[in-house]
Amino acid sequence: RGIFGTMGRDVRVLTPDFRVAFSMLGAAFYLHKVARASFAGACFLFLGLFLVLQTSKLRFRFSKDSMDVLRVSGLTDSGEQHVPSDTEGGGDSDGNVRAIGPWKYASVVSWDMFWPGFPVIAYFKETQTRAAGRRHIFFVIADGKQMYSAMHRHFGDSQEDKKARKAPRPSVEEWDHLRPLSPMGFKRMVDMTWDVMLATEQKLKLKEKVVRARARMMNQQMPFDAQSLSRDAKKAWASLVEYVNQFYMKWVGRSKG
Repeated sequence: RGIFGTMGRDVRVLTPDFRVAFSMLGAAFYLHKVARASFAGACFLFLGLFLVLQTSKLRFRFSKDSMDVLRVSGLTDSGEQHVPSDTEGGGDSDGNVRAIGPWKYASVVSWDMFWPGFPVIAYFKETQTRAAGRRHIFFVIADGKQMYSAMHRHFGDSQEDKKARKAPRPSVEEWDHLRPLSPMGFKRMVDMTWDVMLATEQKLKLKEKVVRARARMMNQQMPFDAQSLSRDAKKAWASLVEYVNQFYMKWVGRSKG
């Protein structure tokens, strides 16, 4: 064993990881028992149980020139003994059936993982199935660092990836520094939250709607003082960030850097 769960000369099978599945079950318990949102809790419960089953039965395998996903008998089955086949959905030498794949590394034109250090969802786009390209999106039910390392090594960065990305892809060595409770990872989460808020505001024009709603409530004519409202919103956000920083420094003992 190295950075991969199971090692061979040309085949690497990733270790299953239940963290995403158990997180969904934890969210289901919170929504049902604390937030009293029974329907949302039931949805998360169903998703969590589904991911527990998928994590138990599926193994991601990276061979010399392709990637596929094996359907195995259970947690005691690492998938190491299954011999790769070249046909999609084909069986191995011992009669076990592959779930999906294989996909040649050369056919992968883009890929990503959300997020390095805190993996939840990954995807890749390949041209083997369809000439125009087909995207495969899936929850990270294997060890996230192992999967990121394998994708980073075998898929690389295509021209499409380089054009789409605003910043270089984090290296595998940065993984531990990008965890949410590390200074760099915490800073990244704050920056990502701020970017999402700005993008949402620009798309939905929330500030304009709030301005109009407040003007109607105060029985005033437009135009309303939008700049004042914007300053108040920025002050509120700054106070929230400062509170989160203080909480982080208190419980983790380090600044966010």
